[in-house]
Amino acid sequence: MEYDVFISCKSEDYIYAEEIYNFLKENGFNVFLANKELRQMGDSEYRKAISQALKSTYHLIVFASKTDYVDSTWVYYEWDWFLVAKIKGKKPGQILSILKDISIDDINADLWKYESKSFYNYKESLIAYVETPAYLERKEEERRKAKLEEEKIKKQKEEAQRKEKIRNEIKDKEAEYSRHSKTLDNLANEIVEKHKLFGEEIKKCPICNEETPFEASYCKKCGWAFVPIFATKGVSTEEHLFIARSNWKYLEELGSEADLKNQEIENAKREIIKYENELNSVVKHFKENEKVLTAKYVESEQNNHDLQSKLAELTKSENSKNSIISRLQKSLEENEKKCLQLIEIAENLESQLKEVTNKTLPRKEGKISIENINDNKKESEKSKSILQPVKAVNSTSKENSLFFSSKEDIYKLIMEYCKDKTDKKRTKLSELEFNFKIFIKDLKDYYGITLQMFAIKNLSVSSLIEVIWKNRNKNNMLQSRNK
Repeated sequence: MEYDVFISCKSEDYIYAEEIYNFLKENGFNVFLANKELRQMGDSEYRKAISQALKSTYHLIVFASKTDYVDSTWVYYEWDWFLVAKIKGKKPGQILSILKDISIDDINADLWKYESKSFYNYKESLIAYVETPAYLERKEEERRKAKLEEEKIKKQKEEAQRKEKIRNEIKDKEAEYSRHSKTLDNLANEIVEKHKLFGEEIKKCPICNEETPFEASYCKKCGWAFVPIFATKGVSTEEHLFIARSNWKYLEELGSEADLKNQEIENAKREIIKYENELNSVVKHFKENEKVLTAKYVESEQNNHDLQSKLAELTKSENSKNSIISRLQKSLEENEKKCLQLIEIAENLESQLKEVTNKTLPRKEGKISIENINDNKKESEKSKSILQPVKAVNSTSKENSLFFSSKEDIYKLIMEYCKDKTDKKRTKLSELEFNFKIFIKDLKDYYGITLQMFAIKNLSVSSLIEVIWKNRNKNNMLQSRNK
């Protein structure tokens, strides 16, 4: 915003500075005073806002009620900044000191050469001193707008006066017309009386041909007005008569249609009465059977209540059933986990047993004793794990052993031994009618993996896949050693 005046003062002088601020604002100046224009902000933000206001102001007023206030931190920064800018030619405006209870000689000497005023009489000449080009332009614009508004109001008044004059003229013309109408009515009555002397008592309407008393001023059938008198030639033009006759013809047609509609309405009313009678009959019949229907309704409500109770019991039973199934499934999963843990423990024991066996094998002249190996082998077989890889039963099995490249191959193999081919890896083997004996035999003969019946019969398909996959790795290692 562009400011006309920047008021610099210490916060203790805000009460006096606000009076100067309000005086200038009332006279149309854009004024900056920190406590009016700024909210609470940090020191850095405050300095930025003050600097921006100083850059955009035209004049600077320094107010002080005490000598040391002029040289306080922020006041000194503000007027010194403006003074330097003025000396450099960047500020065309003036610096003005307004002092309360102190003299210009008591303040900083840098301000002596600039105008100074007393707080008690500054209003007498302040406006003329702080006028700016922007302020003068705004004042000129205000005067122009005021002049335009004045001209607008003047035109509105003139227009209102002109309309009032026309209204008065209309009233005068209406009064004159009324006087002439009375004269014409009197003349028309005299003419009618003269015609009656010739025995002319009846006249025909030129629109509907309705016979009407000669003195009548309008037709009671079609509403045609005899203006001013029927017998006088030229009172109605042919165009006027044509329009009136056309309208009357149209009204007659509408009347015919209206008669038809009225007839349809009457017929509809008779039908409605008929239906009302039938409805009343039905209502009467309903009332006669209302007690029976009420009893049926009560019975139906009771049956409905019984059904709701049974449904609630069934729902409760179903929830209980689902809860039991959920617990059984959870127990089954826990058992599967325990089984896998036992398998892993067995594998570890087997591995430890092999290490012990290898360490305790007797040696003879640097070579392994075949007899001792066979004896140890027989002893170790008694403590074998439920899962163990086959170590090449014979030369033929070594050559013909197969390998699993992925878990999907294991899954496909398992599915070949199931009568039920349902694709559910979480399903237990027993539920799929699994052929355990043939599967265990083929797994040992073709893949070199030995499984025990009791260890796998309660496993799911996915658990069995994991067991075979682990032993597949061991089998691969053993076969690679044999090679």
